[in-house]
Amino acid sequence: MQKLLVITLGGTIALEVNNGRAEPVASSKLLDRLPAKFGTEIELDVENFLAKDSIDLSFVDLANLAKFIEGVNDQYYGFVILTGTDTMEEVSYFLHEVFGRKLNIVITGAMRPPYSPDSDGEGNFQFALSTCAASVPKRFGVVVAMSGCLISAINVAKKSAVNLDAFVPIYMNENYSTDNDEETNTDLTQQILLSNKAYFETVNIPIISVSLGTSIYPEILEDVQGCILSCPGGYSISEHLAQAMAEIAKKKPIILTSRCLHSGTLPDDIYPGYMKSLERRGFIIEGYTHLSAHQARIKLMFKQFKTKKLGLND
Repeated sequence: MQKLLVITLGGTIALEVNNGRAEPVASSKLLDRLPAKFGTEIELDVENFLAKDSIDLSFVDLANLAKFIEGVNDQYYGFVILTGTDTMEEVSYFLHEVFGRKLNIVITGAMRPPYSPDSDGEGNFQFALSTCAASVPKRFGVVVAMSGCLISAINVAKKSAVNLDAFVPIYMNENYSTDNDEETNTDLTQQILLSNKAYFETVNIPIISVSLGTSIYPEILEDVQGCILSCPGGYSISEHLAQAMAEIAKKKPIILTSRCLHSGTLPDDIYPGYMKSLERRGFIIEGYTHLSAHQARIKLMFKQFKTKKLGLND
């Protein structure tokens, strides 16, 4: 028998209508609504951890979640996390940064609420449970299970706000190797993170979408720890914007990411020296290729956290 812990955070999968408003329900009601009929193969415990719309989650909430999971890890074979889909990419990648491939964590949700005729929550929940019980391959670690599709945390993208098949892998071949595909967790880092979460209350790393005619005034970046620029094409940034940001990039990390999810590293034989020229001006690209802007933000946040707490900047 596999003993699993279901952790509910809220979201569409847990909604009910109350006085004309959609509100998250308690975990006991949710599991009554989403029965898991696995006989004696699976023993389920439930933790009603939060009841929030996923867009209302904070990094402090996720740090508390990580601390909770670490504290009960020895008691369970795996964890199924029910949450909203709007920030599922960030929830999964945050847990990937904390635990790497150490634990068996399956995250799921719903594109339609339980009261909808085409509700998908029960099917996704059953899929997540069976996946978790069957033991997700260790090379995946944290995964998202939606609409019959199993996606590793580094590979998650939401392509639609309404379609049932909204979640697809960024890369169809899960076995790709990137400069980001690394074991991110260490016992020391976890101990520091889980014993002191005050850092996450002060994180201020904006994501700015770069488009035609974008201007960024230095004043708006005075009180931030860094910035993610979500650029079109192969990390394209206008000369005007590059000049305006170059001085800032010498003082704090300015990460360039691509809005094209399949971008990866820009081959040097297409635009010889282009990426290197940006990095010489202070912009950071290496180490963040193959990541979305949201993932890059979380990765930068953890890198700064580790540097600060380990005293590497002293």
